[in-house]
Amino acid sequence: MSRPGSTERRFAVVALALALGGCALGGGKEPAPVADVVPPAFTTRYDAAIARVAAGDDAAAAAEFRALVRAYPAYAGPALNLALIEARAGRDATALAWLGGAAKTCSRCGAVWTEAGVIHRKAGRLKDAEAAYQRSIELEAGYGLAYYNLAVLYDLYLQRPELALETYRRYQAASPEAPLNASVSQWVTDLERRVASAAAARTKEGT
Repeated sequence: MSRPGSTERRFAVVALALALGGCALGGGKEPAPVADVVPPAFTTRYDAAIARVAAGDDAAAAAEFRALVRAYPAYAGPALNLALIEARAGRDATALAWLGGAAKTCSRCGAVWTEAGVIHRKAGRLKDAEAAYQRSIELEAGYGLAYYNLAVLYDLYLQRPELALETYRRYQAASPEAPLNASVSQWVTDLERRVASAAAARTKEGT
């Protein structure tokens, strides 16, 4: 199956995109509109830390995110971004610890569990990765990146093309405007051929 770029690069892009995700600010089971609950001082500092991540200054960004965790413990975003920074540096245990804290703060943040899935997948813990992506979808059914990562896991790692096809389609439904959709459409077409061919072969063997 043709893929643009390496598998590692695709997973890295998906993971780092979470730093800018909407749930990065929210917390709690039923968050109120962001404008009503997020203090302007938090938003200013959070955005500045994100800018430092984008500029490649992870050390300064991490220091500010840690300060935000202490000052604003009700918000999951700083802990989530600390996890992303730690994971990028290869400190998986620390990253998972930050994700655990973010999950307690924001009980419906799919991004937290999707990033945990990425970490588990890179470490070869494929069943743990599958469970994390499924948990992400359970908590936030419209979170497209969880479907994407789960579909790639089924497609390239667990060799389950039927589930990969189903999950890619769910990703397309959840993220109709996502930039990845053009590539995913090609993969879906290829998987449809493979699944149909396998089904035809099974039918022929049974006759």
